[in-house]
Amino acid sequence: MLIPKLHRKTFVLKDFTEVLNMPRMQKDEVYSILRGAFDGEVTKPFGNGVMRHYKSKFSMITGVTHLIFAEQGASLGERFLIYHVFKGVDYNADDIIMAAINNVGHESGMKEDLSAIAHQFLNVRILPEDVPELDRETQVRLIALSQVVSRLRGTVDKDYSRDVLSCRGQYEIGTRPAKQLKKLMLGLALLKDEPVFDEEIWRVVRQVAMDTCNGPSRS
Repeated sequence: MLIPKLHRKTFVLKDFTEVLNMPRMQKDEVYSILRGAFDGEVTKPFGNGVMRHYKSKFSMITGVTHLIFAEQGASLGERFLIYHVFKGVDYNADDIIMAAINNVGHESGMKEDLSAIAHQFLNVRILPEDVPELDRETQVRLIALSQVVSRLRGTVDKDYSRDVLSCRGQYEIGTRPAKQLKKLMLGLALLKDEPVFDEEIWRVVRQVAMDTCNGPSRS
C-alpha cells in the first residue's frame, strides 16, 4: 500500500480528475483513506479478513479540471484548499496561449529546466526558527476569513423527490480552514527572501479561501 511510504512527505498527483470519474463506491473509499491519512492514521480492511493499520500523515497537491466544482459531498471541501487558475469566461489567456505556441519543439529542454528548479526548491532546508510568527492583526484577519469560508462551504441537503430540505443546514467551525490557510501563509512567506506577511500573500490566501467555497451549481 502506498500510504505508509508517504509519511511526512508531499504526495503530488498530476490529475485528480481520474479519481472524480471513479464509481461512487470506489471514490468514497479513496476519500475515506485520504481523510484518515490527513488525520494521521489509516485502517484498511481487506476481503481475506486482514485488517491493516497505518500511521501516516502527509500533504497532497494535485491538479484537477472544473469537474471538481460538480462534487456534491463535503469530503473534499473539509480538507482540500482550491486555487482556481482561470476566472470566468472573460479571462484573457492570450499571453499563456502565445507562450505555449512558442514552446513547441522545446519541451525536452523545458522539462529538464523545471526538474532542476524543482530539485533546487525541494533541497532547501527550513529550520523551525526560520518559520515566522503571525502577528495579532494577521491572526484576526485570518479568523474572520476562516469564519466566512466555513459558512460559505456549509452543506444543505435537499430531498428532491419531495422538494423539501432533508435537515437544517450546518457548517463547520472555522478551525480547520484557519489551520490550512495559516500553513499556506507560512509557505508563501518562506518563499520570500525575508519572510513577511504582506498584502501580496494576503491576496493569494484570500483568493484560495474564496475558490475553496465554489461548490456545485443547482438549477
